[in-house]
Amino acid sequence: MNLQPDYKPCHAMQCIVDTLRVYVKALGQEINFYKSTMVFSSNTPLPVHEELARVIGFRRVDMHEKYFGLPGLVGHSQRAVFDGLRDRVCQCIFW
Repeated sequence: MNLQPDYKPCHAMQCIVDTLRVYVKALGQEINFYKSTMVFSSNTPLPVHEELARVIGFRRVDMHEKYFGLPGLVGHSQRAVFDGLRDRVCQCIFW
């Protein structure tokens, strides 16, 4: 993949890398690249997936099973998924 300076995804990739560097420096936390993964929209071209994964060092996955304890894919039954979240939040607030 040819990433010339005028190639827009190249600029976006550099912004992501710079943001991760600022995060590490500001919070004093390290990023565990072995555990870190990324998911792309189906509209994102495969060469962009591959290049971004290579540049950042994260693994690519098709989708996360869970993200912050919620299903990675929410279909038409959003109420059933988010009712459980609401209940857990209420338990924490009104303990």
